[in-house]
Amino acid sequence: MDNTIEDYEVIDSKRVWTATTDEYVVMVRDTKYILRLHENDKGGESFIYIEGVGWEELYEGSHGEVEDMLVEAMWAGEFNI
Repeated sequence: MDNTIEDYEVIDSKRVWTATTDEYVVMVRDTKYILRLHENDKGGESFIYIEGVGWEELYEGSHGEVEDMLVEAMWAGEFNI
């Protein structure tokens, strides 16, 4: 039995991504914040980089007043340049 395909036609070819991660570096009062917004077909998550610790999930009430403002602005699309 021959397992080769000699006659075929590619009808369409594309790369499909169902997840994206955007990273933002934001300065607030001389403090640098590194944030990530990850979205996929099931929802989204936001993260903040903490020096010496690594990435932590960021949501309202998780890290402080400035961070609350940052996560709100990030989800509102205010950081997209």
